[in-house]
Amino acid sequence: PPPSTVFLLCAPSVDPEDISITLRSRCRHVALVTPPVDAIARVLVESDGLPEKDAVWAASVSGGHVGRARRLANDEQARERRLRA
Repeated sequence: PPPSTVFLLCAPSVDPEDISITLRSRCRHVALVTPPVDAIARVLVESDGLPEKDAVWAASVSGGHVGRARRLANDEQARERRLRA
């Protein structure tokens, strides 16, 4: 890749022992904030035109992931799988 390329490695943990020393020595820790439920719900209501009740439910079970919330709100099969889980 070109010299200006940046790779973003995501890990669910901030424990340095969870990442190999080879990677850790070449990385910089950048904390990313998970968007709150109300912000995700607002996106679904304003961008997708979803009813607020559906948007809030999808946002609350999405783990802070806007794409997952959108899929849960719009895809009946995804919603049914989530409700069974």
